[in-house]
Amino acid sequence: MTGHLIPDTNAQYDLGNAEYKIRHLFLSDNSIYTDSGILRVAQHAAGAPGAATPTQVFTLAKIKQAVNASNTFAEFKTFIENLVDN
Repeated sequence: MTGHLIPDTNAQYDLGNAEYKIRHLFLSDNSIYTDSGILRVAQHAAGAPGAATPTQVFTLAKIKQAVNASNTFAEFKTFIENLVDN
C-alpha cells in the first residue's frame, strides 16, 4: 500500500463476513476508535447472514476497571472473559 484505506461512503463497507473472515488484525497502540467509545463483540455461526447481536459490550469504564483490578495479564484476561452486559 502507498496510501490510506478510506471508503468513499460512511458506514457502508465491511472487512470480511461470517464465512470469509479476516484472520488477524495488527494495529498500533491506541488505534481502535468508535463514535460512542463502546466496543461490541458478537459471535455467530459460519455462513450466517450478517453479524449477530453483540454478546459483550466493552466500555472504556469496564476496560479501566479490568486494568485496575488486575496485577497480571492472566488476571486481566480472566476479568475480561467474565464481563457480562448489565
